[in-house]
Amino acid sequence: DKNMKEIDHPLLDDPIQLARKHVSVRKNSNAMMRLHNLQEEIGDTIYLNEEATNVSTEDLLELVSNGKIDFTVAERNICDASKNFYPNLNSSVSLGIKQNIAFGMRINSLLLKSKVDKWLEKFMSQPAFGFIKKKYFIQSIEKDQPLIAEKLSRGALSSYDGFFKSAAKKHNFDWRLLAAVSYKESKFNPRAHGYGGAYGMMQFMPGTGPSFGVFEDSPPQIQINGGMSYLSRIYKMWKNIPDVTQRQKFMLASYNAGPCHIEDAKRLASKHGFDPLIWDNNVEIIVSKLSQSAYYKDELVKCGSMRGQNTVGYVKNVMANYERYKSKYRE
Repeated sequence: DKNMKEIDHPLLDDPIQLARKHVSVRKNSNAMMRLHNLQEEIGDTIYLNEEATNVSTEDLLELVSNGKIDFTVAERNICDASKNFYPNLNSSVSLGIKQNIAFGMRINSLLLKSKVDKWLEKFMSQPAFGFIKKKYFIQSIEKDQPLIAEKLSRGALSSYDGFFKSAAKKHNFDWRLLAAVSYKESKFNPRAHGYGGAYGMMQFMPGTGPSFGVFEDSPPQIQINGGMSYLSRIYKMWKNIPDVTQRQKFMLASYNAGPCHIEDAKRLASKHGFDPLIWDNNVEIIVSKLSQSAYYKDELVKCGSMRGQNTVGYVKNVMANYERYKSKYRE
């Protein structure tokens, strides 16, 4: 990526090497507190650059990747997710031990604690917990895999090309884009299972799949037809987007994160001076910031926070595969 620069300072393998280094973190953040303590532990000075409180950890990681700042401090799950978008990040140095995360409540609220414990025990056994965990903490963009076509004869993209073409034709859709979505979701695996109970080639959630006639044991053709119907429905939702490519990107973002989050981003884009009808460098910027309270707490937002970088990366990944497929396979 032309925007990614090689890190021109030695990589760290020990926290003590942060001595006399410039580290950028949000003002009054946990990271700032940790660095103050670290200075005492190593007996040397760390030059702390205090960033505004509305700057997200993801923003700082992007600045590190682009070579605009030297170092920052990030929670492990955020750093791991960001490395899928910025592979030149190095996160080998840990500044603390693993810690438990808990709800905070008054020490004498024994009844409340008991009820919360019971609720958590029940909720964590449900598929929704796995889905939320993936969406907000561990969802990542997988590394590109070799195209399935390389393993097949006669110029086929997958074993299911006929199904992709037939389903797409019914909706006046490019089968190669449908295939790109399926490849991203499951690597064309009809038996794939994901977090939160997502299943099949198009990774339907249990609460959504049946609406399109798709169940866990549905054959590949039914799965593909259902996925195409769902994509078509979303595509029609964005009929006010005049440019076809931009409309496709809104569709993909909605398929990944849900239309409500993207509608939120579209409204915020208008508020912040971006073009709400353009995904590239406009609405996608707002989507990437919807993990920040300054954005998701806006009165225009109906669906709350989202891990927007994942969705931005999802759209880029699918569109990149789609462009490759267009160059290799006939419509």
